Amino acid sequence: MRYCLCLLLISAFLVECASTTGEKSTRGSRYVITAEEITESSATSAYEAIQILRPGLLNRDQRRSIDMWGRTEVVVYVDGIRYGNKESLKAISASQIAEIKYLTGSEATMRFGSDHGGGAFLIKLK
Repeated sequence: MRYCLCLLLISAFLVECASTTGEKSTRGSRYVITAEEITESSATSAYEAIQILRPGLLNRDQRRSIDMWGRTEVVVYVDGIRYGNKESLKAISASQIAEIKYLTGSEATMRFGSDHGGGAFLIKLK
């Protein structure tokens, strides 16, 4: 009897976990912000878009890894070209952005070099 009850509970749990509504989530990755999300947020700059959609990313550079020189500041790249620091995000118009991607400090250091302990924002323009 207990065996049947356990099987029933496990089956119900698995069915509940596997069920989906068929709707696609508008939010993809916690480290990627799409143009669609930015448009829906009514943000005017890249900084504002991140602040509205993924606020934790703006403060990650203060909590995460430090490079070998003790720097933790995030670096911003626009279409593959180094653009500035976190404050430079305020100068990028949200309407021009196709995607914003955040790389952690270790990912950014592996990709761009040792002065990326705070991570990097990669901005792709339309």
